[in-house]
This record gives sequence, structure tokens and C-alpha cells, in this order.
Amino acid sequence: MYDVEKILELYDQSGSIRFVAKQMHISRNTVSKYLKRVEQYRKKERPSIIYRSPSHRKISPEAIERVNMLLEENKVKPVKLRYTAKKIFSILIREGYKISYTSVKRIVHEWKMRNTNLNEVFIMQIPVIGKRAEFDWGYVPLNIKGVLKSYPVIFMVLNNSLYRYACIFERETLLEVIEGHIQFFKQIGGVPKTIFYDNLKVVVDDSREKKINEHFLQFSSFFNFTPIPCNPSSPNEKGTDEETVGFVRNYCFSERNEFDSVDEANEFLSFKLNEINSGHVSKRELTPLEGLSQEKDYLIPLPTAEYNNYIIEKRMISKYSMISFEGNYYSVPENHQSRSIVLKVYPQKIEMVDSDKAIAEHRRLSSKGEYSIEITHYLTTLKRKPGALANSRAFTSLNEQLKTIFNEYYYTKDVVKFVEILELLNNYKQEDISRTMDKLLEDGITPTYETVKNVLEQREIRHEEFEYPGIKIEPGDPQIYDSLVTHS
Repeated sequence: MYDVEKILELYDQSGSIRFVAKQMHISRNTVSKYLKRVEQYRKKERPSIIYRSPSHRKISPEAIERVNMLLEENKVKPVKLRYTAKKIFSILIREGYKISYTSVKRIVHEWKMRNTNLNEVFIMQIPVIGKRAEFDWGYVPLNIKGVLKSYPVIFMVLNNSLYRYACIFERETLLEVIEGHIQFFKQIGGVPKTIFYDNLKVVVDDSREKKINEHFLQFSSFFNFTPIPCNPSSPNEKGTDEETVGFVRNYCFSERNEFDSVDEANEFLSFKLNEINSGHVSKRELTPLEGLSQEKDYLIPLPTAEYNNYIIEKRMISKYSMISFEGNYYSVPENHQSRSIVLKVYPQKIEMVDSDKAIAEHRRLSSKGEYSIEITHYLTTLKRKPGALANSRAFTSLNEQLKTIFNEYYYTKDVVKFVEILELLNNYKQEDISRTMDKLLEDGITPTYETVKNVLEQREIRHEEFEYPGIKIEPGDPQIYDSLVTHS
């Protein structure tokens, strides 16, 4: 006969049948048998109790309706910008609803069970400090100046600290890939030892042989990191960045995706990324920013020299003193003697080079059939052919204020004087010139090259105060001198 009281005492203390059996030197089946007998006896001695499944905390119908409303909005949203459970939870908290994240996930799950059978799976990987980063392209639908278009976005993440970086571009060539890396390295203050890629054509020439593009290999050698291509159809090898693309895109642009320019969109993206990198991450003690501060000591130092991220192209110059590149047109200074010109093509600009000296620079255009024209490239010709100005493409490059002044005061006469004024564009902005011309016209003075230049060169007179212990000389009043001159 076993000591039942001892069995019950040990079981109450530990809650483990294995522990009781080990302490009493008896089998677990014996312990289980006696515990069942005691439980049966106790049931006879006490009234039966009806156990009910635990109920969820009561949630207001308004909160449930708001969650469902946001989920319904997902049906008309671009797939990659749909609200996630985490995003819905943040919206509800911001709007003042009292609800837990667990409750939001449950409501979302129930809604998905009714509306879809899709499940999203992420692959967890083990991070090593300072050793690894991941790269990926993604796309985000942005409305820029009323035009909805899918823009390519570079995403990079440090696996250990989970510090995230992203940048929107207008095209997806090797130049943009390299530029994204350079900006990422500058932001984190170093270079990770290895960076993982999927089968990106501009990086990997042969996915089977995992052969790296020669130009990109030179870039990686300059920064001393090792590029590692992943196996085809193996997202688990780059799971952190695969997760980053969807998370960052949704967090940053699900509520706002309308901007006046790509630059403004990038400023907004940078602001939202700072929110992400400053926030706490599940199962991590440090925020990504705090983790980055520790990880910096393990990164490869940045090289002292700047990497020149450009490619060389050569183009023929047309009779309109223009070249064509990527389906767009750029003006060339008319004094360039050769019928061809060398281009240094950067991600955001194009430099025109003559004997290794830059003679012109244009913002790189992203669409097709666009023109980038500097009217200063044609001033010599326009002086000889002033009648060609009014209907020229070069004239369209002027701001509306200058166009209005030309049409009202110079169109029928003195066109050459207007062309002479345009020579000031070599040193001053259009806005400054047009503002000065307006002021002169208000004063009843017809603007010329000399009058506009004189006004632009004027500087505010500053009086230097003389101070010495116990002595102070007040600055003179120029109006006193003016009055003396007037009455003399």
C-alpha cells in the first residue's frame, strides 16, 4: 500500500507525475492510477460543476465594425499596400478604441476565414552581429502629381540589429542598385561583411553558376564586402529582407501614397523608417537603432575615397545641338566643336564631358520623349536668329514670369536685349532674374542686361559698430548725407 497522502502532497507541489514517481520510487502509471481514484472520490463528495470554455474579453461592436471596415478597404487597395493586423491595431489605438492586439488578430483571422484561405509564412534565421545584410527590390504604387505608377524601391536590412533602409528610384538598373548600397553604407557608418541577393539580373549574370556581374564585383571589391547569390526559388535563404519588403511598404505607404515628387516620397519614407528603427521589435531587447550602435564596431570601415557611380556613354549631336539618351533629349552647348560627346551617366544626373572637363549637366529624365534644355546653350545662335526664340523648345524652359515679360515687352521689339538678359542665367537663377525685372518695370525702367545685373549685384550695406571699454561710437545715418547733397 502506497502513501496516498504523500503522493498528493508531492503532486500539489510540483504538478508533475514524473516528479512524484521519481521521489516515491514508483512507476508513473501507479501515480496516475492513485490520482484518478482520488479525483473520482472527490467528485462523489462534491456537487458537479459545469465548466465552460473561457470567453473573450468583451469588445465594443464599434471596434469590431471598424476592424471589418478597414479589412473591407483592403479589397480595393493595391495588394502590397493592404492593412495588416499590426497596422489596423495602431490605427484603432490612435483613434481611441480600447482593444488589444490579440483581439485585433483574432478578428482579422475570423474575417480571413470567411473571405480567404491564404496564409503567409515567414522563415526565421539566426543573425550574426556585423556579418550579414540582405538586399531586395520591391515595388510601391505611388501617385506622383496625379499619376499613379509603380516605382521600384531598394530594401536593405542588417540581420542582427534588424536596422532597415529603403529608397525609391525611377528606374532599376545597376546604377540604382549601387547607389542604394552607397547610401545604405553611409547611413549605417560601415559595410557588412556579406550581402545576400536573389537572382537579380543586374547583379548575377548566371544564376546557375552564381556568377557575379563584373561591374558589380568591382564595386564590392572597392567596399570590401562579399556578395552572395541565393539559390533559385529559396526565399528562406533571404527571409529577413523578404519580410522587410512587405512590412516597410505597408507601414509607410498604406495610409498615404500621394506626393508631389519622388524626392518628397523619399523624405516621407525616411521619416517612417526612423519610426520603425526607433521602435521595439518582438523578442528583441534593443530597438534596431540601439542594435545598430552596437553593430557598428563589427562592420568593415568605409573607404576614405568616394566611389564614382557612373557609366560612360558616347552620343552623336544632332543639328539642333541635342543628344538622345534612353528615349529622351538633352541640349548640348553650341560652342562644343565635335559632332559627338561623352556622357557620364549617374543615377540622377547626366554630365557632358569635353577633354575630361564637364561642360554641361542635366537632371536625368525617367520617362520617354521628354526634353531637358538649357536656353544658355543657344544664346549665341539666338542673338543671330532672335526671331527663332518665341516658338522654340528652348523658350519653354523659361519660367512663366519670364515668358510673360518677354511677350509683353520684348516680343515685337528688342528681342536681342531680352536674349542678352538671358546671359545672366549663367550666374543667377531664373526666379531672381524675373523678380528683378518685375521690380524695374514697376519703377518704370525697361530692363536691360546692365540694369538687371546692377540690381542683382547690389548688396545690403552693413554698419560695423566700434566698441572699446568706456567708448562707444554710434553708426552714422546715411540719410543725413543724402539731405546735404540734395541741398548743396
